[in-house]
Amino acid sequence: MQLKDSKSWDYKPARDKKNNIYSTGMLRLHELLTPYDACNLECDGLTRVLHTVLRCDDIEHSCFVGSLTDTRQEKHIPLHFWIELPDGRTVDYRARMWIREADDIPHGIFNKADYPHIQYSGQKTTLEPLSPILFEALTMKNPFEGFLKNQPNE
Repeated sequence: MQLKDSKSWDYKPARDKKNNIYSTGMLRLHELLTPYDACNLECDGLTRVLHTVLRCDDIEHSCFVGSLTDTRQEKHIPLHFWIELPDGRTVDYRARMWIREADDIPHGIFNKADYPHIQYSGQKTTLEPLSPILFEALTMKNPFEGFLKNQPNE
């Protein structure tokens, strides 16, 4: 799945589970990232994995570190990692891990405005992509498989 240039994405409307309109490009992005939700990782590890996937496909994004708060329950998570996309959407597959498993807590790729009771507060952070070995160890998947097959054995 290659999403090399977000400007060239096909913007044919489609709908997600909450009936939000997604472009075909966003659906492809969802298909690219969602399989990693199954990894047994917390927000910092999964953000690093997703950052590596996005960097490998040259998909523009920014990583953030900060806090997460559910203002209705006054539940505050003081250290949290997530990703933001240039179109304003947020990528966070671990908010429910920390707050609670419920449909009114964001999960996946979403628009923050759909969850006004959830507040993200933080700053951009620079993360290095994971090495192929560390990526595979964390995910049990190898996105560099084709690359590694073409390398001479040492």
